Amino acid sequence: MRILLVNLPDDPRETMFPLELAGAGAVLKAAGHEVDGFDFGTQRTSAWPATAASHDVIVWMPGLATWPRVAALLGELARDDRRLVVLGGPYATLFPQEVLREPAVDVVVLGEAEEVLGHVVRLWSERTPDAVAGVVWHDRWRERGFRSNENRRRIERLDDIPPPDRTVFSIDNYRGMVTRRTRYTQIVTGRGSSRDCRFSPRSRLLPGGRRARSVRHVVEEMCVLREQHGIKEFHFEDQGLFEDRDYTVELCRAVRRELPGVVWQCPAGNHPDDLHADTLPDLAKAGCYRIYLEPHGIHESNMRLLGWSWDPGRIETLAAEARSVGMELGGYFTLGLPDELQQEMLDTVRFAVESGLAWAQFTPFRFTPGSQLHDQIEHLLPRCPAAATIRRIVRRAYWKFYGSKGRWRIVLRGLNHRNAPLLLWRAYDKMVRGQPI
Repeated sequence: MRILLVNLPDDPRETMFPLELAGAGAVLKAAGHEVDGFDFGTQRTSAWPATAASHDVIVWMPGLATWPRVAALLGELARDDRRLVVLGGPYATLFPQEVLREPAVDVVVLGEAEEVLGHVVRLWSERTPDAVAGVVWHDRWRERGFRSNENRRRIERLDDIPPPDRTVFSIDNYRGMVTRRTRYTQIVTGRGSSRDCRFSPRSRLLPGGRRARSVRHVVEEMCVLREQHGIKEFHFEDQGLFEDRDYTVELCRAVRRELPGVVWQCPAGNHPDDLHADTLPDLAKAGCYRIYLEPHGIHESNMRLLGWSWDPGRIETLAAEARSVGMELGGYFTLGLPDELQQEMLDTVRFAVESGLAWAQFTPFRFTPGSQLHDQIEHLLPRCPAAATIRRIVRRAYWKFYGSKGRWRIVLRGLNHRNAPLLLWRAYDKMVRGQPI
C-alpha cells in the first residue's frame, strides 16, 4: 500500500524533525509498504490535495497545539471509502472521540503507534480492525458507531523498535535552532519521565515513568546518522535524560569513544534537580555544550499550583559549574499563572537575569489540553493576569536578560546562514511583540 505520513509543525519558524512519524515510517517500510512524507512546514501547501489523493493510507500524529489546524485540513479532505485515515499522537490519544467526529477519520491509535500501525493497515483492508488492541475506530460497515478495542500494554523494550527512518522526511529541510553545526538532527534516548506535574499531560500520555533505550542502541543510531547523513550535531529531545546519573555517564563515555568530534545539546527542558554538577565534566568531554532546564518560576505558591518543586539554590551553582567546563545552561520560565502577581513575575525575571544562565525563554502561561490544570480551566482562567500585562513583562524579560552580562554575544555565536532569518524573526516576535498569547 502507498502510505502518506503527514506533519504539521507547532511553529513553522522552528521546524523540528518529526521523530514520531519517522518512527512509524520505519516500521511500515519494514512491513513492505511504500511510505512517503508530507510536511506543511517544509513543502508547498498547494501540493497537499493531489498528494493526499494519490495514497491509500494517510497517517497524522498531531500535537496538542496543532489539532485545530489539523481538524481544518481534515475537514477539507473528501470522504473516500477506499482510503484509510489514521490519527495517533498526543491529541488523538487524549481525545479519541473528538478526533473521530471528523468525517474523514477512520481509526485512532492510542499511545505508542509502532506496534499497531502495521496491523491496522492490514486488518482494515480485511474489515477486521476489532482484532487490534489499543485503537478506537469508526465501524462504518455495521453502522455501530465508535468502537474501542482492548487496551494495549506499553512497549517495554525500546531497543526492539527500529530507529526513525530519516528518508521519508529529508533531514536537510529542518533548521532554525541555535546550533554550532549546520547539519544537525533530533534524537531521543528514551520515553516518559518520573517527574509528574499538573501543567502537562505527560504522565497521561506515557504513564509508568521513564524507559530508556540502551546506550549501545542510541550510539549506533548516532553513528549511522553521522556516516549516512553527515550529521555533526545532535539534539536530545527527551526530558528524562538526566534522571539516571549512571546512564548519563555511560552515554557520555560511549559518545566520546565512538563519535569523537560531534557536539550535542539538550533543548527539551529537564528538571533542575535531575542534573548533577559532578556529571558536567563528562558531558563536556563528550561534546555536550548546552542544556536547558525547566524551573518555570521561583515562588512556592506558583510551584504548588504547577505541581513542580525544585531547589532554587542549585541553578546558580550548576550555571557556574557549567561555565567552568565550557558549557551553557538555559532555562524555561513561565509567566502569568493564575493568581500570579505582577511583582512575582518580575521576581522570576530578576532571578533568571542574575542566575548565571546563558539562555532563557519566557513563555506566557497556557492551559495545555489534557493536563490537570486544563481540567480546571473554567475555575482558573478568570484568575490569570491580563494578557497585555503578560506581554509587556515578557518583552521586558527578554530585553533585560539578553541585554545584560554580554549574553547577546552568545546569541550571535549561535547564528549561521541557515538559521539566522528564522532566529531574527523569532527575536522580533518575542522582544517587540511580547510573544502574544
